[in-house]
Amino acid sequence: MCGEENCREMKKTGKRLWISISCLLLLSGMMMLSIYMAGKKNGEGAESVKECEAEQTEEKNDLFGQTGEFDNPIDELYLPMIYTSGGEDKAAVLERYENAWKGQLEAYLEDYESRCSYAKDREMAEEYLAAVQQAVDAQKDLMEYMGVGAEERLWHSAQMYRCAFIKDIRGTFTDDIDRQYVLSMYEGCEVEIRSRQEAFDLEWCNELGKRTMALYEDLDEEGRHLAGIWQQSREDWKAAADARFWQSPEELNAQPEGVSFWENGTGAALMEKDGWINRLYCQQLNSMMDKM
Repeated sequence: MCGEENCREMKKTGKRLWISISCLLLLSGMMMLSIYMAGKKNGEGAESVKECEAEQTEEKNDLFGQTGEFDNPIDELYLPMIYTSGGEDKAAVLERYENAWKGQLEAYLEDYESRCSYAKDREMAEEYLAAVQQAVDAQKDLMEYMGVGAEERLWHSAQMYRCAFIKDIRGTFTDDIDRQYVLSMYEGCEVEIRSRQEAFDLEWCNELGKRTMALYEDLDEEGRHLAGIWQQSREDWKAAADARFWQSPEELNAQPEGVSFWENGTGAALMEKDGWINRLYCQQLNSMMDKM
C-alpha cells in the first residue's frame, strides 16, 4: 500500500517538474521573440520614423472636424510650423491652417444645426456660416486688388475663421496676445467687466473708422466698390452672430420657440464680440495700407 502511494507521489512530482520546465521554455521563447521584435523595430531606420510621424499628424488633423473639441489644437499644431517655415512651404502650411479652422467651424455648425428642433435655429446656423464665408471672400478680393501677397491673405482669412469659432461660438485662445486681451477683460466685478467689453468695441470701432477713411482717399472706382463689399460683409457677420449660439441646441429645444435668452450682460458681451471683428478688420487694413 505504501509502495503504491509512493509511486503516485513520484508520478505527481514528475508531472509538476515537467510542467515547470515547459513553462520556463515557453517564457524563454517569449522573451527571445520580444527581444527580436524590439531589435527589428529599432533597425527600421529613419523612414519608419517619418511614416509614424505622418500617421500621428493625420490623427491630429482628424480632430479638427470633431465637434466638442474646443481646446484649440489647431494653433498648437500649425503656428510653430508657420513661424519656422518659409517660401512655398509657408504658403502651403498657411493654406492648411486656414482649411483647418474653416473645417472646424463648418463641422461644428453642421452638427449644431442637426440637433436643433426649431427651423429658426437651423437657419441661424446656416446664415452664420454664409456670413463668415462671404466676409472671407470679400477680404481676399480686396486684399488681392490692393496687392497683398498670398501668404498674408491666407493668414488673415484663417484668423477670420478662427475668431468666428472662438469668439462667436466657443473655444479658447492659446496665443499670448489674444489670451492676454481675454484675461485682462474679465478681471474684477461684473460692472467692470461690462465696462471693459463696451470700451473694447468702441476703441476698435473708432480705430477702424479712421483707418477706413484713410483707405478710401487713395482708391479708384473699382477699389471703392470692393471696399464697400468688404465693409458690408463686416456688418453682415456681426448681425449673423446671434446670442442664441451661446446656448446648446438642447437648451434651445427645451424652451418655446423665439425665446431671446436676453440676460444681464448679454448686450455688453455682444459688443465685445463686435470688437473682436472690428479688430480683425483693422489688422486687414494695416496689411493693405502697407501696400499703398
